[in-house]
Amino acid sequence: MRKRTELDERQLWQRGNVFKHAFVFLLGALAAEGACKAFGITWAEGPWEAVLLIWASVALCWWEFILRDISPMGRSQKTFFFAMGLCGLCIVVMELASLAAGRGPLLKEAMLTSAGATTLIGCLMASILGVYLAKSLRDKRRPAGDEE
Repeated sequence: MRKRTELDERQLWQRGNVFKHAFVFLLGALAAEGACKAFGITWAEGPWEAVLLIWASVALCWWEFILRDISPMGRSQKTFFFAMGLCGLCIVVMELASLAAGRGPLLKEAMLTSAGATTLIGCLMASILGVYLAKSLRDKRRPAGDEE
């Protein structure tokens, strides 16, 4: 069976670093959440604390993949970025529309509500497309052969 994408040694090494960075971020975020819980601080209701931390870690992975020019999904990666970003934008628009309709606040008693957490997840998803578009624009403006 043929692989969909072939990564060179540098990309494989950098991919490992990306996963390491995301894992260290997630460990640090979970430790900070545990410290908050120990002091009686709840910053999001229900399971949304953990869900947001996981989405933040996933977004961090994709941002690094984009910025380091690593393509673990091959040619279908561009489609994935657009799908992820547009879904995120739709989530944000729907949540803001429901907020305008009076469904419920984003914050309640200094805690993120379900609507607030969903809006942040949508922003994280849309940011993946934003980083991809910014990187693509930067690469087009940079002369060929200009390496940092």
